[in-house]
Amino acid sequence: MNGRLSLSTAFDGQKTVTEDLYFAPPFKVYSPFYDHKGWAKYISMCGSAGVLAGDENEIKLFVGGKLQGHFHRSGLSKAFQH
Repeated sequence: MNGRLSLSTAFDGQKTVTEDLYFAPPFKVYSPFYDHKGWAKYISMCGSAGVLAGDENEIKLFVGGKLQGHFHRSGLSKAFQH
């Protein structure tokens, strides 16, 4: 499986907003949650049974100026050897 994740953000003067978000398995990214300060929290998780040896995954994060946010990866993923 060849997964892709692309996230582009910008600051609108009050908070970080998503400009563009694209993902393909095994990635899954939720719309951001905002804390009491307006900081965005993006969470990525593995949406498949696991990652096999030889799989190629690509992650691109384009962050605008004055980013107020966090990007977290879920710790629940499996890696398998052939």
